[in-house]
Amino acid sequence: MAGFHLGRGKVLQRLKDYPSALADYTEAIRLNANYAEAYQLRGEVENELGQSDAAENDFRRAREVNPELNNDVISKL
Repeated sequence: MAGFHLGRGKVLQRLKDYPSALADYTEAIRLNANYAEAYQLRGEVENELGQSDAAENDFRRAREVNPELNNDVISKL
C-alpha cells in the first residue's frame, strides 16, 4: 500500500497538486517508516510549499534511511 500512495503522490506532484501529494507521501511514510524515496519526495513538496524546515528534516531522514541516496538530496541540505 505504501507504494500505491507514493505513486499517486508522484502523479499529484507532477500536476502541482502539492497538498494532495504531501498527504499521499505522508501516508506512504506512515505505512513504511523507512521509505527513503517518500521522505525525499515529501521534502521536495514541502520545499514547493515554503516549508523549508520540514523539507530539510525530510531530506535528512531520507539520507539516514538510505545513505546512498543520490546527490540531489545532499545538495538540498
